[in-house]
Amino acid sequence: MVLDVNPILLLNISLRIMVTIALDAAIGLKRRWRLRTAGIRSNELVSVGSVLFVVLGPIGIQGSRADPARVAAQIVSGIGFFGAGVILRDGFNIRGLTITAGLW
Repeated sequence: MVLDVNPILLLNISLRIMVTIALDAAIGLKRRWRLRTAGIRSNELVSVGSVLFVVLGPIGIQGSRADPARVAAQIVSGIGFFGAGVILRDGFNIRGLTITAGLW
């Protein structure tokens, strides 16, 4: 089965993905410049994955029950679980909160 995709829609999706990559690369570069963990690669993987699910989800799910807001809600929930695994307690010090907040 071949999907018939409108060229304007394809351009819109490509532009959204490129803007996401550029903005998240800036965040990752700033974190790398400050020698923080979760730099460019971590931020790019999370952001590109999220934008692909949100933008391409309604195209792949056709019908009356397609709801991109539900997909976005599940992404937020999943990144929350991912971030919770990064938070570590070392005595009285807690590490990983900035990584989690940055990714979320």
